[in-house]
Amino acid sequence: MNAYFSAFKSFTYDSKVAPESEFQRLTNARHWKEGSKTYKRHRRAFLSALATQTLSAVHRFFVETYPFPSYDPTANPKLEFERLAKARRWNPRRKAYHKAKADFDRAFQKEFGAQVLDFFEEHEGGEGDGAFVYDARRSAVEQLYELADIRGWGWRSQEWRNAKLEFYDAIAADFNNTFGHDGESVSEENMAGWHFLCVVLGVDHGNATTPAECANLVKDKHVNIYDILDFVRDGMPQHRPLKFHETVKDLSDYSYGCVPPRIYPLDRARRGSLVFVLRGISKFHKLLKPGQGPVPAAGSAPA
Repeated sequence: MNAYFSAFKSFTYDSKVAPESEFQRLTNARHWKEGSKTYKRHRRAFLSALATQTLSAVHRFFVETYPFPSYDPTANPKLEFERLAKARRWNPRRKAYHKAKADFDRAFQKEFGAQVLDFFEEHEGGEGDGAFVYDARRSAVEQLYELADIRGWGWRSQEWRNAKLEFYDAIAADFNNTFGHDGESVSEENMAGWHFLCVVLGVDHGNATTPAECANLVKDKHVNIYDILDFVRDGMPQHRPLKFHETVKDLSDYSYGCVPPRIYPLDRARRGSLVFVLRGISKFHKLLKPGQGPVPAAGSAPA
């Protein structure tokens, strides 16, 4: 977002802060009154820059496909679509609504993946304290533990075990669909995913033409896979860079030390780029028994 904010000479942009917060600070500094023509003009320019520079399909939907001046890029995209539909006065029974919803769903799935979305949608619903609504802008693994707490899945319950396995498989599918679904295929689609993985991990893929060559380039990059997915789904923000670890043990300490733990079992990764990004972190930690180790912030479900 440097290009956008640098146009305001008396304003010093802080890349470590969320762009939305910086725009609000700029608004206050320039005394733009929300709702005024000046504010709306600068808001449109800001959102356009955000959509272009963050590679976000959802941002582009709200900024370019269906311009929505009051769009909040930090909010739950689904709720933002509901606000857009209300602002446009789309009747859910009419063609205009269905077309926009189809366009939104395509953008949403392109950015956030279809499998994790399907997993959480199966468990959405409820009322009061028992209600669960998936927010794609937030960490998927954190919401898994929140869901377990809301649904009351016990530490050793079959419901929790089944949910974990379904969640792991959904994560694997979305990861591989984004970063390369096959470890051998040199198809254009598969290599585009592998090259994107190199870009995200800060590696120049240069003349790499096979998954094996790309895998060799990232072999020394120790990064938590949930962090990678969260980073990409958040538009690869400058203010929240991807966290790299010097050694596998450092990655292990970080992954087990997070609350809730950000752990993915090696035996659930059977194909694709995920196999080459995962590291054997469990050997640095003793197996956790019920009641020991990191406790999820939302409840008592185990890692």
